[in-house]
Amino acid sequence: MKEIIEFKSISEYFHDEKDGLKNHTERIIDMQDDRFKTLLRAWKEKDYPLIRICHKDLARGTVLATDEKRDTMDSFVRDIQHIALWNDIMSITWKHEEEESQGLGTLH
Repeated sequence: MKEIIEFKSISEYFHDEKDGLKNHTERIIDMQDDRFKTLLRAWKEKDYPLIRICHKDLARGTVLATDEKRDTMDSFVRDIQHIALWNDIMSITWKHEEEESQGLGTLH
């Protein structure tokens, strides 16, 4: 079972992220946060976990126990496709569910 890394998203971005209009997030790396330790290890090994994005204002604090890719009103889970580093910023890109079901990759 793949590990799931969870981040919260504000209303301004959440719906575009869930709908596939925005398939990435940028975060300041905090080495005191185990999520970034896991993501850096994944970046080195090119073996990416799943990412769950939760709506900051709607999230109820429930966590799925499996890697089930199930969208809810307040969260969604996607496969991480790429991690890029720049100074103390980590850019995390995921596959939108339609790309996954159609076998499409991200356009460059």
